[in-house]
Amino acid sequence: MFESVLASLPLEKTKMIWNLYLEFEYECGDAKTVANLENRKAEAFPTEDQNGILALVNRHKYKNLWPCNLPTLDSFGKFIIMI
Repeated sequence: MFESVLASLPLEKTKMIWNLYLEFEYECGDAKTVANLENRKAEAFPTEDQNGILALVNRHKYKNLWPCNLPTLDSFGKFIIMI
């Protein structure tokens, strides 16, 4: 589903779809699939910092369990994908 939507929309309208796709893979995918998808998104949006702290935190969360406490999470800003 995500692949067909990404293929059907112009790049400038796909950012939300990429984020939803990553959210799904963080929840259900394995590490290799997540890494491949993050690389594809990085190619689509080269100006974003895909390997930064936000990607790291999202990679290591599980459902509502985050790899850091809430004040630390808040310090990262509003760009973390929340489920």
